[in-house]
Amino acid sequence: MKTWDIICFLFIGFNYNVTIIGKIWITHVILLRLIVILLVAYPVYQDEQFNFFCSTSEQHCRNICYDHFAPVSHSRFWVIETMSVLLPYAVFSAYVMHNVVRQVVKAYFLPDHQYKEINPFLGQKVTKKSPEDASRRRIGHGPNGMAIPDFSRAYAIQLLLRLLIEVGFVVADYYIFGFFVPKVYVCREFPCPFAVDCFISRPAEKFIMLVSMWIFRGFFLLLSLIDLVFAFHTNRNRNQRKKLLFERFELDEKCGLGLHQNDRADENVFSPGTSSMADD
Repeated sequence: MKTWDIICFLFIGFNYNVTIIGKIWITHVILLRLIVILLVAYPVYQDEQFNFFCSTSEQHCRNICYDHFAPVSHSRFWVIETMSVLLPYAVFSAYVMHNVVRQVVKAYFLPDHQYKEINPFLGQKVTKKSPEDASRRRIGHGPNGMAIPDFSRAYAIQLLLRLLIEVGFVVADYYIFGFFVPKVYVCREFPCPFAVDCFISRPAEKFIMLVSMWIFRGFFLLLSLIDLVFAFHTNRNRNQRKKLLFERFELDEKCGLGLHQNDRADENVFSPGTSSMADD
């Protein structure tokens, strides 16, 4: 088997199990969210601590006030959030790749009597005992008659995890930073001897970035919810289709077995030994 065939089958298997909304989601995350964070947000917040001025000459007071104002930088928080949201998708991709390559290796490089293929209808393993049985059991589409694996359940699970992670980071962002960037932050933390006024650098630009990220989050959450509904609908349709195909497959097997037994009975009736016994 050529390496190009394996790559093509892997590409087909992955595209078969990822919805069109999921493809739009991953494209927007990479091209829109990551690029905006790395190329736009990071330069804005790069000198945030250096330009954080307070109405006191005590350096320790200034550091404590900045730490209380921003426990973590916005840009770093957004990068961690994006990487965490992408993690379930990356695990799902690795899972699909592992199982598809495993199926290809078993189909092409193992003997037929050792080959176990996942049944394309119910996910049951079928052991093939002979080459004839192997050729008869290989039902589906794809190279060498292999069925394209169905990972719709795993896709729905990673969607749920993705939604939970996104919602968790949204709640954390709200409690840490809020919805607004103040121009002046009043700090009363120790060791400041009195209430200190601290001034934020470029508050208007940071507010625009904050609002943009909230809009991005809302858009991605909406895409994920639509994708989840679409994935459940697709999974239900595929299960119904598999059930119908499996019932038809069992019926064809029973009909074939019955015809085979009838042929053997006809051979026994019309065999020479049987006819001579009938004459006696």
